[in-house]
Amino acid sequence: MSVNKLSVLHLNSRHIIRSILVGVGLIHILIALLMPNAGTEPLLGDRAGDRLEKLSMLHGAEGWDNFWRILFQNGAPGDYISFLPAYSLFGFEGIIIQNIIFLLIGTFFLFRLCLLFMPKSLAAFTTIVYNLLPAALFHPHVAVTEAICNPILIVATYYLVRIARDSDNDISAVVGFGLAVAVLCFTRYVYLLFPVVAVAIVFARSSTIRRSLINVLILVLLSYSLVVTWWTVTTINGDRFATGPALHGLQSNNHYRAKRMAARGGYGLPVHVEQRMRDSSANFGVMGTMEFVDFIRQHPVDFTATVISDALNLYGNSGVNTVFGRFFGLFDLNARGGGFTKWRDLRDKHGLTAMLRELWRTSPAGFVFNVVFFGFWFSFAIFAIYGLVLFLRKGHWRWAQKVAILSVPIYLSFFTFASGSVRWDHRSPFEFLICFMFAVAAVNVLVVRRAAQHLLIRHQPRS
Repeated sequence: MSVNKLSVLHLNSRHIIRSILVGVGLIHILIALLMPNAGTEPLLGDRAGDRLEKLSMLHGAEGWDNFWRILFQNGAPGDYISFLPAYSLFGFEGIIIQNIIFLLIGTFFLFRLCLLFMPKSLAAFTTIVYNLLPAALFHPHVAVTEAICNPILIVATYYLVRIARDSDNDISAVVGFGLAVAVLCFTRYVYLLFPVVAVAIVFARSSTIRRSLINVLILVLLSYSLVVTWWTVTTINGDRFATGPALHGLQSNNHYRAKRMAARGGYGLPVHVEQRMRDSSANFGVMGTMEFVDFIRQHPVDFTATVISDALNLYGNSGVNTVFGRFFGLFDLNARGGGFTKWRDLRDKHGLTAMLRELWRTSPAGFVFNVVFFGFWFSFAIFAIYGLVLFLRKGHWRWAQKVAILSVPIYLSFFTFASGSVRWDHRSPFEFLICFMFAVAAVNVLVVRRAAQHLLIRHQPRS
């Protein structure tokens, strides 16, 4: 039986996505209107307060020289400058409006991505489920880069799959991918190597070397256009404006993880690392890659423990604490501000069981929410893993399409663990693919069920 015959919706695709977009927009308008305190709690988002401070300084800068001086002082401007136009026009409310628009763009392209693999009924189901996950409810209402990067990553993935489908690489797909990745690379440097995946697919799928080279050239030029522009500007103006450090770069993340290892093991960081932080004007430490590797070599058990702790948090944490606890205020874990590191540190030092015991003691309601939503999330994830197995085994799709889809979670998982503190919403960039795999499993279940029903009808005894 053809998968396309499984569609139970009699509306066309335009009507379906239009209804979904209206519904998603209304949900977030209601959240913004019914939660008047959401906009006054910028620290709910990771480093959101830091971004708002930079935006305020840029918005209030007198003259272009002061504007450029502030911009250079803070380093990595893509981390916050994408919010500047909306903030300048409407303040924090403008950021919320912009984030909702980005979410709607991501929702539209997620539906289109799913239509490349499944009937419109399941494409609609996948899109709706994605928008009901904690990250999709939370990120549009805080000043975090996930609100921009997550939807744009969906756009990039859609065009990447189109590149993989077309042996001659539709030029519109190459341009679409390049433009989307340009925003990703400028906003978060972790995406700088992501175009390599597309380059490999272009060479593998193009019919001629000449076409491959043309498409790769277009893709690379577009993907790195914003980053190269910024690097060129800093090089030209390096003598006029001092460039400040970038918070949460690789070296600062090395330092954060080393501090966690030291706290768990009860020892200090190397003396020269601590001295470097005392001598620095920045309020965060840095640790070189080779220094960090040497530190791991000295303390492999503590490093492994922090990685396991992060893995549990990344893949097992449903996100209920931040969204339903802090954001919606349905329970209180007594962990506002930086207090959420309490639970991470408990996991690091004493394990998951000790953390759950303390959670029950601190907030029974929070414990119940965590257990219930973990049950939902775990069941959802197991079914998605079943969908992943089917996706890899089934012959409906070309290998290049499978590579295009799987490259996203593999790439992000690998680079996420370089972070000093892996949070549940670090998983959110590829949660749309978890929903996608869930839908692939649903397709298979429906096909098998329909086939079984058909066999039962054919073999019913005649009266």
